[in-house]
Amino acid sequence: MVEHRLVKRLQCHHCGLVEAVPEACPECGEAHSLVACGPGVERIAEEVSALFPDANVALVTSDTIHSPAQAKALVDSALAGEIDIFIGTQLITKGYHFPELTLVGVVDADLALKGGDLRAGERSFQQISQVAGRAGRGEKPGHVYIQTHQPEAPVLAALVAGDAPGFYAAETEARRAASAAKAATRIRGVSSISLSNDCIGESSSGMPVRRTARDRVVRGWVVRGWVVRGRGGFEGRGRLSVPPRPGRASG
Repeated sequence: MVEHRLVKRLQCHHCGLVEAVPEACPECGEAHSLVACGPGVERIAEEVSALFPDANVALVTSDTIHSPAQAKALVDSALAGEIDIFIGTQLITKGYHFPELTLVGVVDADLALKGGDLRAGERSFQQISQVAGRAGRGEKPGHVYIQTHQPEAPVLAALVAGDAPGFYAAETEARRAASAAKAATRIRGVSSISLSNDCIGESSSGMPVRRTARDRVVRGWVVRGWVVRGRGGFEGRGRLSVPPRPGRASG
């Protein structure tokens, strides 16, 4: 469960379940003993407010901006010089024009690269490029800082070099070599599994799931080995992505 502090609720980002934040621990009954942990924009906002107590901070998330009127109010406040620091999710990465904004920082820029998604590099390049473009849109020059644990990742190297054509060429060649989209037709199947010790898991249909040593050909399609998706286990279950692709299985 993820805490949305501004609206005082807990929400599961797997199934969408929403609950009120409990005042006491559901296990021991101790009041006011629960402490939120982990990263998030609200946590960053708290730290920024502590470091810059005199700054006017605007938090831009789906909890604070969920209508055109609120978006307009945000822009009006920015243009009036009423906001010193913006902190937000991907909601703030595109479409906004703040002429006085000169510095952009991207926290955990490589987070999206860890999900096993073929398009992770492409999406990360697009999103970070968009948010970087918010800096220096007026007369003043802009600067961008990217926090990453994988500075050697091709997508991040291309971003730092400003080499969009080079990234596109490398990404296209890598996909062509793997017979992956857009170089080939690709279909992805996602299954929910229950985790166990004697096999990788059991699918929602009851079929045991084990990782195959190599690709298999099924009616002219190459079915590749599964990939663990998302945040791992959830109530003893996990998600597997099985991406078929056309071609021949490797020996």
